[in-house]
Amino acid sequence: MSSQVNMAAPPRTARRRGIARRFYIGMALCTIMIVVLGFAPSIIDASERNAPLTSLVVVHSLVAIIWLALFLAQTTLVAMRRTAIHRRLGIAAVLLALVMVVLGYMAAIAMARRGFDLSGDLQIQAIPCWRWSIHWATWSPSDC
Repeated sequence: MSSQVNMAAPPRTARRRGIARRFYIGMALCTIMIVVLGFAPSIIDASERNAPLTSLVVVHSLVAIIWLALFLAQTTLVAMRRTAIHRRLGIAAVLLALVMVVLGYMAAIAMARRGFDLSGDLQIQAIPCWRWSIHWATWSPSDC
């Protein structure tokens, strides 16, 4: 009597893995979108900015953009099962994240020493944002 072992994952498990892989790529894209939407108003309209754009801030911004691109690349590599490249890039991602955080602190300290208010470039009221989040949290397709 010969026994055969089926090493292929059941279709349901494989489907779940595919959904999980797409989820992480989606979250990376969502993170990038939130960062862009958060910083775009002060980049588009420089007159609303509380502090000037210095070279230190520009370098911090460039490092952050590179790190976000690397974050998306990392999630995509795992989804494509290219974990060897993912691990090698992971070391660079950790180092880049450290540089980004240090540059952010340096930029904030430099701006504070120069007397700039760093409490926020935009005057956003919490109540309208809260109402907006409740609206989206309670929305359902039957509302259409």
